[in-house]
Amino acid sequence: MALVVEGLCCGYAEDKPIIKNLDFSLGAGKVTTVLGPNGVGKTTLFKAILGFLQPRTGSITIDGKAIAAMGRAELARAIAYVPQIQSMPFAYTVEETVLMGRAPHLKLLEQPRSKDCAAALHAMELMGIDHLAKKTCTEISGGERQMVFIARALAQEPQYFVMDEPTASLDFGNQVHVLERIIDLTQGKTGMLISTHDPSQAFTLKSDVLVMQHGYRCCSGYYRDVLTEELMHQTYGVEVIIRSIPYAAKQIECCMALIKETGHRHIRDSVQE
Repeated sequence: MALVVEGLCCGYAEDKPIIKNLDFSLGAGKVTTVLGPNGVGKTTLFKAILGFLQPRTGSITIDGKAIAAMGRAELARAIAYVPQIQSMPFAYTVEETVLMGRAPHLKLLEQPRSKDCAAALHAMELMGIDHLAKKTCTEISGGERQMVFIARALAQEPQYFVMDEPTASLDFGNQVHVLERIIDLTQGKTGMLISTHDPSQAFTLKSDVLVMQHGYRCCSGYYRDVLTEELMHQTYGVEVIIRSIPYAAKQIECCMALIKETGHRHIRDSVQE
């Protein structure tokens, strides 16, 4: 089971492709972090995967089936999309917005069932926004609204998530909360494709990476193998120093005791590594 992109070429002007000859795959229960400077085509890639942009050449398949052959509801059951922060034109409540994630599981004009409401509530609880359920999305903060969009994607119960800078507008605490949920989701069979401008998140997630560069160049693989100081300099044009932080035995012991008390798994994983 995998989302596979092979030989992808796509863009908006006939003679100016944004993406050319791109290959990568995302397996079930895996995370791939998409990195690269502005303008290299990260959002364009997501549009192609979501079926919003027709590839000129190449293919995109989900578990062996071309997305071009999938209906909109079928594709929505396979992939959930979390966009960059956006405004809400209508005053839907948080609960109503999250419940919209159940639409691919309903027939035309069918009302949400009890299991759909339960799935929406569970998603809000996972994201820590159930206390906002009755508030409208026009009266909550931008960061809270982003958490609503993530909860809506969770309620969709897809095979794969496509997240376009999901932590960009969040405070530090909620960034950690979102990354923890991503780690939790990959314990099952959910694949996560995430774009970010923060390469350190790939280290936190211990993910595969797809590094997109200008000139249609890209590198992919496990973060430890790909994210070198030289590659970061080539990609972003700045000097980067990558160092592991040494821990004395006593420091590790103290950290592990604190983690055991607080249950902060993302710290525990980093210490153990």
